[in-house]
This record gives sequence, structure tokens and C-alpha cells, in this order.
Amino acid sequence: MFGNYKVTTRSYLYALEDEHYHEIIAFHWHRDAEIKFPHLHIGHGAGLQIRQEIRNIHFVTARMAFEEFCQLLIKEFRVVPQRQDAAMVLDQNLEKFRQHKTR
Repeated sequence: MFGNYKVTTRSYLYALEDEHYHEIIAFHWHRDAEIKFPHLHIGHGAGLQIRQEIRNIHFVTARMAFEEFCQLLIKEFRVVPQRQDAAMVLDQNLEKFRQHKTR
């Protein structure tokens, strides 16, 4: 036993890109930057018809765990996980995150 340790999320950047490496969506949280709240970006990969001012907006979101982002990819974007037990593993880890997160 090494004692009690706590891991803290200082920032995150979760992004989904198209086959040309253009961001479709991206969830950011950088507490030490100018934009300090968790937010969503809609990128160039989401479509050329999306107006530039929409791409520039920082849409406010809740804090997002990596597991929630993975669940979004599987459910909404139909990403096929490599593991048969992916849903169970994501659910279990998300529950641990929720139990121990600070905010």
C-alpha cells in the first residue's frame, strides 16, 4: 500500500476528427487559460455549411469524464469498441469517477 492519493483533472481536450483530421466536435476544459469553463467546439469537420461564428463559440457544457466522451462516440457516432465489455468497463469507471470527483 502506497497511501492515499487523489488524482485531479487539471484540463482536458477530447476531440472527434474526420478522416482528414478536421475536428468535428471537441470538448475542452482548461482551468488555467482564458476560457476557464468546460465547453464544446463545433469544428470544420462537422460541415462546410456551418457558419464561422458558430465554430468560434465556446458552448458551455458540464465537466465531462473521458468515459462519457467514449460513451458519446459509441452511442451517437456509432464507433465500434474493440472490447466486447466496453460498455461495462466505461460504466464502472464512470461510477468511480462520479464517486470521487471534487466538483
